[in-house]
Amino acid sequence: MSCYIVTADWHLRSNKPRCRLDLDWISTQKKALDQILRYANEYNASVICIGDIFHSTNETTNEIINMVQEFAIELQVIGGTFYILAGNHDLPQHNLENISRSAFQILLNSINISEIFQLSHVVDLGEVSAANFGGEDTNSEIIFKHVLCFPEDVKMPPNYKITRPSELFEQFNNARYIFTGDYHRQFFYEDKKKKTLLNPGCLLRQAADMIDYEPSVFLVEFLNGEMKYKSLPIKDDEKMVTDEYLETEKERNSRIDAFIERIKDNKSVTFDFLENVHNLLKNNEIKDDIKNIILELMENT
Repeated sequence: MSCYIVTADWHLRSNKPRCRLDLDWISTQKKALDQILRYANEYNASVICIGDIFHSTNETTNEIINMVQEFAIELQVIGGTFYILAGNHDLPQHNLENISRSAFQILLNSINISEIFQLSHVVDLGEVSAANFGGEDTNSEIIFKHVLCFPEDVKMPPNYKITRPSELFEQFNNARYIFTGDYHRQFFYEDKKKKTLLNPGCLLRQAADMIDYEPSVFLVEFLNGEMKYKSLPIKDDEKMVTDEYLETEKERNSRIDAFIERIKDNKSVTFDFLENVHNLLKNNEIKDDIKNIILELMENT
């Protein structure tokens, strides 16, 4: 029997998301990883992360990298292996060609962390293939892929990079099981032929619209040529998530829009847009927070 904790979209970062109220965001992330370790120990399982371990190159500090490496070491101590795949957020400019200068590459250089491709030597179900974000696809019985896959019954935004489970099984007609990352809510899909897609969802709530979402991971077992799975919850206090910043942001955007309208209505305008803005800032009572935002934008123009 092969047993795995399948997870994705950790989005580990040094800076606290705007929607979070945690006093110690680093500690919150560490506690979530500790929960995965407890599950791995309880079920004698290895761990698979299907991309977006990190949130961005700008917020991946040594402390965050060390957190992942320590996770892999602790997992190894209890007999498990940490398998990883690169997501778009793990790559500078979301480009696989830049992987050599990413924090993800540092993880790959660690002796106790393996690429998902190496699962082929372990899983008793059949050949395993995996695709980093932007990588080439291979059609196998078991596929791990970092791709934005929406549930069949959820309305999709107009984005050509988004797909459905049924479309993935049409693309990979040899696949019995597909595991995806990037979509932040956990779901599963099973067709009439018993082909199954599992999307584990994000590890922690990191957006205001996730307040009602319960983070979780999948426990997956391969036994006698078949796969069994169940969802395991990750404790994340919903009281630590707020949407108050959205109202503040809405008010700020409204004031900026009003400022732009005043520029349009100003009779003493010149052909120099920047000069018009400076004049309006000097000749009108503009709130300091809006003034600072506008000046910052002008400096980067």
